[in-house]
Amino acid sequence: MSFVKFHPRIEGQNYNPDCTIFNYDTIYFLCDEGPIVYDHTMGGYIQPRLGGRVKFPDKFYFLEALKEYKPKKIIIPECYLNGYCPDTKAFFENEVFQAGYGKDQLLVYIQKEQNFYFGEIAGEPEWFYRDHLDDPNKRYNMIYHTTGHNIPKSDKESYDRYSGFRYCQQGFAYETFSKLYYLRNSTPLMEAEKRIKNKSNLIPGKCLFYGNMHTANRPTLKEAFSLSKKLNLEEVKFGDENLNDLYASHRGIGVSMDGLVYATIRDGEYGINCTPSFKVSRANKEIIQKNNLDMFGSRFISPLPEPLSAHGEDLIPYVKALEEAYEKYMDEDTECGYDDIKKALECSRYHYFIAILQKFHNIQFFCYDILFGEDMCDFFKTYLPLDVDFSIFKEAAKPDYILVNDKESMRVDYIKEFITRFDERFKAKYKVYINNE
Repeated sequence: MSFVKFHPRIEGQNYNPDCTIFNYDTIYFLCDEGPIVYDHTMGGYIQPRLGGRVKFPDKFYFLEALKEYKPKKIIIPECYLNGYCPDTKAFFENEVFQAGYGKDQLLVYIQKEQNFYFGEIAGEPEWFYRDHLDDPNKRYNMIYHTTGHNIPKSDKESYDRYSGFRYCQQGFAYETFSKLYYLRNSTPLMEAEKRIKNKSNLIPGKCLFYGNMHTANRPTLKEAFSLSKKLNLEEVKFGDENLNDLYASHRGIGVSMDGLVYATIRDGEYGINCTPSFKVSRANKEIIQKNNLDMFGSRFISPLPEPLSAHGEDLIPYVKALEEAYEKYMDEDTECGYDDIKKALECSRYHYFIAILQKFHNIQFFCYDILFGEDMCDFFKTYLPLDVDFSIFKEAAKPDYILVNDKESMRVDYIKEFITRFDERFKAKYKVYINNE
């Protein structure tokens, strides 16, 4: 029995979100006995004018539920407050506030994938930078799942607001779980040792990338790669195969670049596979730490110039940044570099357990991450008495089961034990937290 319960209205509906959780409109009641998922729908991630269809909570029954369950706090998605749906925003800022759930009792998770700071495009500030100027009671507790932009300290008002936000630690969802099937006969150490075996066969400076090359600063970086005399970039297709064997056949190492947010699917795929790779990012040190972009210090990240795009001579700093990142990553003495097998195995362990939770316990995991994300490192690294076992993917990522989303067959005993231990950890942390509220 999961520690996180579902409201009787939606209990038994077998919710199993398979994409990044901020795509969903999930409401949690943080009650004395544990979190209750009041609702779990989808639609608010997309603006109404672009086709989004938010399912709003029934106002009468929502207020009645608050009276019945008496949560100490509520977690809601930003789509209820961001102004695109003014009636719902007014409901929360009036009736819900008056019911005792004002700014200190309301936690709001941001749903946007946004890779620019509004000042970069001379746009209007987002609602969560403006509201509190009119009414300090609207200075909500904001949580980012992932973000894709920095706020410069020179914009003091926005930076002061932004620096108070909290961040989840899990990174982007492992949305290619089916490809873990190709690790079923391997181990993390076997995958990590491939990098040592293959190092002498690498083409110096050859970097590999798969995925969408047209988002964020990737077109700029592609052009910078083309100008480099030391590096070259090859785009490959990652299909139903072992990722390290694919990269070895192309005689290169992986590069991870920012997408709509700084954390990307490739970070997780490179991580769990122990794939030799370096990440280049616009993220500043503060965001790297707060949003766990370096996966608790186990991933190599190198900085990039701040602008999203550049041309002509303005590309020179990007070329230099890429060349320096590659050179440092390949240095045998670099922590988290090519030869650092220990860090590669550590990164694989984190991503392995995160991927399982995202696949089989995503709604519960998100609540834990919002409240106790910083605990994730200690739990996975120190307190969890389980070894990483790729053999579970024979069943857990079996193509026949994936095709029909047969999660009961995929949920092998190892996964059940892990989730039980996760729930025990969650419950212990939660009891201390809720008793102090």
